Amino acid sequence: MFLKDLFNLLADSDIEIKRAVDKCLADFLKEIKDSEYHFDDYAPSTLMSILVEICADNQKDRKLCRSVALEWISDFLSMYFTQRSSAKFQFSDNGDQKYKLFGTTDTEMKLYSKFEFSDFDFKCIESNFGELLEVNFLCLNDMEEDIRNLTQGCNDLLLRLVEEGMTPSDIVKDMIRRLLQRGESDRNKKAVLKWIEMFLNSYSDEMVTFMDDVFAKLSKKLADPNSELVDLTLQILGRMSVYKDYFHRIIERLLQEFCDDRELLINRGNSIFKKLCLVLDPKQVFEMSARALILYTDSNFVSDMVQTLDILLLTEGDLYDLRCMLKESKFSDKNTGIKFFETLQEAWIYNPISTITLSLLAQQYELSFVVIQIFSEVEIQKEHLVQLGRLVLLLESPVFAYLRLQMLDHQNHPFLLKSLYGILMLLPLSKSYYSLRSRLRALANVDFSDNNVSIHKYNKKVRKPKQHVDLEAIASRFEHVHKEDNLWIRRNRLEQDIRPDRTSTMFLKTQEPEVD
Repeated sequence: MFLKDLFNLLADSDIEIKRAVDKCLADFLKEIKDSEYHFDDYAPSTLMSILVEICADNQKDRKLCRSVALEWISDFLSMYFTQRSSAKFQFSDNGDQKYKLFGTTDTEMKLYSKFEFSDFDFKCIESNFGELLEVNFLCLNDMEEDIRNLTQGCNDLLLRLVEEGMTPSDIVKDMIRRLLQRGESDRNKKAVLKWIEMFLNSYSDEMVTFMDDVFAKLSKKLADPNSELVDLTLQILGRMSVYKDYFHRIIERLLQEFCDDRELLINRGNSIFKKLCLVLDPKQVFEMSARALILYTDSNFVSDMVQTLDILLLTEGDLYDLRCMLKESKFSDKNTGIKFFETLQEAWIYNPISTITLSLLAQQYELSFVVIQIFSEVEIQKEHLVQLGRLVLLLESPVFAYLRLQMLDHQNHPFLLKSLYGILMLLPLSKSYYSLRSRLRALANVDFSDNNVSIHKYNKKVRKPKQHVDLEAIASRFEHVHKEDNLWIRRNRLEQDIRPDRTSTMFLKTQEPEVD
């Protein structure tokens, strides 16, 4: 066990002894790398075990011991990586490892290995992959920065070696098991995620049995304050969504995180769902979210969540195709768009302004007017006026350019102007009010009785709706939801003898429209 004793001497208080031992170890490592040392009396697996043991000893006075041991591990991994880059490893049924160079015969391979492969048995590295992985994460959390930097290099090399997809299945499973069982720190969270991502991409068969544990580990990271870690987590969850039932579970878990932590929803809800729509099918994300939200009993949370999704749908450039699907849903030969609209509105109903917005986007103008009428009969809350003001701003955006032109075609869109005037009447005297009023006043000189004003005369024939929604059913459900909500408010006033703070959490981050 002379090697372990040599490493222990690196912790000696005598500087001269440290220098002498350091030089001795450097010469020994050079012999190994130059294939001049024979391991007949010293098993390579024992050597790797010693190095791992030394790295795991994180006492402050043993910093040099860890540093030199990490350098040895790094060199061995580099040598192994070089050999594996030039040769193809094959594994027989009994797990024995064989080297096979591309395009060579067995005889040529023996000659090649005599000159190119050192006497060091690289199988010992693979047999210690699990221990190397654990010591990597331990040293990534070391108090010394130079130790962490050395470990990061070892970790990257080990990751690349395993990523090549030639590591035996039993070793991979052992590594995955160790990865999931260990704790984490702020310094190694990203490394853990990188390993999970690699295993999913390169060893999907081995990962199947660990999917529930992986999902549980990833779910806890959705609320991490580090946005980079959340983005990486969502990327991995997107990769997991191809497995049975995990798409649905990902959406449910994310919504539950937002329900439990409203600050997370306020501060990062939009960005998280934006990222999720990039790594998953956005249509399925919205549909699955809508179906899951209607099962929640907390109407305030559902309203806030719907508002987040609604703003994302209207403002995110990558969701252009979804907006087009909704805009054309009424006139499409296929019912895909109208089914998508109906799925969304079941959840959107819990937020009246989002319901109006969705109806305007889908050109369901009669529905928007009916919703406005019903909405005017219940007590309008402060946050609703703020959302109305935001809606007016959105109506001035390129997303609703088609709607502004349809204002000229009153004959074919009679409920559009009624809806806009209804919004105007609900707004207090504010910037949003005067903005919408100015837009409507621009139509003052248009003679709507003149058929020649129809823009369709110069463009194309008037399209007849091919898909229809159950207007009465939607209106009835909307009325029921919001009358129940107002009843809840009145009951709480009587019980508390004060006006309860029913202002949604989303409103807390929003400024009230200014009054001119």
